[in-house]
Amino acid sequence: MPTSHKTEDWYVLPINFARANSGASILGLRPEITSKLQTIQRVFRKYLAKPDYAIAITGGQEWSPKHGLFSVHHTGFAVDVRTRDLPGGGTGPTAQQIAAELQKELGAQYYVLLHKPPDPPHIHVQFTAGTRMSSPGDWPTPSKPRA
Repeated sequence: MPTSHKTEDWYVLPINFARANSGASILGLRPEITSKLQTIQRVFRKYLAKPDYAIAITGGQEWSPKHGLFSVHHTGFAVDVRTRDLPGGGTGPTAQQIAAELQKELGAQYYVLLHKPPDPPHIHVQFTAGTRMSSPGDWPTPSKPRA
């Protein structure tokens, strides 16, 4: 908890804050996310039966118009993983199983969402423990229930 009322004590800008796009770098991702990348990789490999499959990170810690104003991507608490190369175009049963398994393995402190068109197909993983802002697109709505 900050000990003063100076703005710089309350918030430190993320590494990629001023850049339009991080180039899907993992630089700036918080340990709560980086510590789970191997789990994400393992789950993808399990469902694809490909021991050498490499996940493709399409969104990391970045300040980008593709993420909403309050996205946790800005502070490094979220990562997007490409699914378009999976069977079913990235939104079929394989991607759905991967998303469900990730939610189960990562637990209640994480939120996993399989994005479908019109968004590019990807799995969004964010750390949710504590109070943190997020974009409306990262959470379920009546037309897009939580997985």
